[in-house]
Amino acid sequence: MSAQPGVSEPLDDPPPDALTRADRSAARVLLDAIVEQSGGQHRPGQADMCEAVAMALDDRRHLVVEAPTGIGKSYALAAGIVHWLEQRRHANASGIGVGGISTRGAVADGPEDGRTSPGGDDTGDDPPPRVVVATATRALQDQLIDEDLPTVVLAAADMGIEVSV
Repeated sequence: MSAQPGVSEPLDDPPPDALTRADRSAARVLLDAIVEQSGGQHRPGQADMCEAVAMALDDRRHLVVEAPTGIGKSYALAAGIVHWLEQRRHANASGIGVGGISTRGAVADGPEDGRTSPGGDDTGDDPPPRVVVATATRALQDQLIDEDLPTVVLAAADMGIEVSV
């Protein structure tokens, strides 16, 4: 079976508790809250990107997004990630927490050398899911850390979602 242009094959089988596509569209609700928290305005394509991010994470696929400056990619990306992390937390019977977003390379709460262990720790518990965001420039990394992600954290908190950055 050949993949659609620009869409990769799954990395491996999705987990049995995978979210339905209809459920993933709920990420748009979080995006709306983030945009309102920022005092910004909704932009064309932003909600589609948000849903695409949540779907790609859930389907364990790579996603490449190209969009013009000012479309709100940072908020759409963050909303999709936070929604997916929150859904994974609810799907996890052990209730281990939402996980977090790292933009500096090393994943927070991992081993001291910055590596993560996909098999969990010595207790047999799996670590909370994590998402690492890579940026092309230091300026964009600073914008995410200093401006965009604090807005995301506030909007998520207003919805009862705890996010660690």
